Amino acid sequence: MLILAALIGGLLLATSGVLSPIMDAEFQRGMAATLRRNPQLTADQMATGRHIGEIIAKVGAFIFVPIGIFFTGLFLWIIGKAFDAKESLHTALVVAAYATVPRVLEVVLSAVQAMFMDPASLTSHFSVSLSAARFLNPDTASPLTLSLLGHLDVFTIWLTALLAIGLSVTGKIPRSRAAFAAAFLWVLGIVPGLIQAARSWPHRGVRAGPAAGGRKQPSERPGRRPLRDRRAARIPRALTTARRSPPAVPRTPTPGSGCYNVTARCAPTARRASGRSR
Repeated sequence: MLILAALIGGLLLATSGVLSPIMDAEFQRGMAATLRRNPQLTADQMATGRHIGEIIAKVGAFIFVPIGIFFTGLFLWIIGKAFDAKESLHTALVVAAYATVPRVLEVVLSAVQAMFMDPASLTSHFSVSLSAARFLNPDTASPLTLSLLGHLDVFTIWLTALLAIGLSVTGKIPRSRAAFAAAFLWVLGIVPGLIQAARSWPHRGVRAGPAAGGRKQPSERPGRRPLRDRRAARIPRALTTARRSPPAVPRTPTPGSGCYNVTARCAPTARRASGRSR
């Protein structure tokens, strides 16, 4: 287990320069998803996250490969018990370690592909995988689809077949039962990728604007008046006329007429008042 981890980790360190475009693309995509969830993220925090990510990418294989082998053997032992396998936990760990050997060839083959491919086409780690996910654009395709298709990789299927053979031999169960147990373990292996893919989706509570490819608001659709003008058109005309009417003229009484508005309507009243005075 430790020898396998050292071998895979050493290969990843030796090919880190060739695989750097993939790491840069994955980091940019991860930072974009993080900014959608946390818009207050500063440039210094992003630089710190990139530095930590580079360190994890360089030394992660020495740590995560043994952990992955341990959990693979543990779940193989647990699932094998459900199919009446007679193997011990130590034997299951040995089977998991031998089944992980094809990963060494996968790292070498990925580095060889990256050497002869255009760096602009290395947009994700699926770009060098032997699965249908390499033909999809990671910026437009669904993360769940990428995760499912990426798990249908040649090396992943090869590893699963080796687990089934090892479980059948060491557990002394028929090949059919061992195949069902390994297939169930393969399904469990999809779960972490699906969880990560679901977290990378844009936040559903935020509606994307036209610049982000979202639906245009009613006031932004072509051929329609702005929303403010349409709201103003709904105001009753009486209210509009009242708002636009000139201010009232101050009413001053005419001496002896009893009329408080010097208009044509008050003229008869003024003539009658003048007749009485005569």
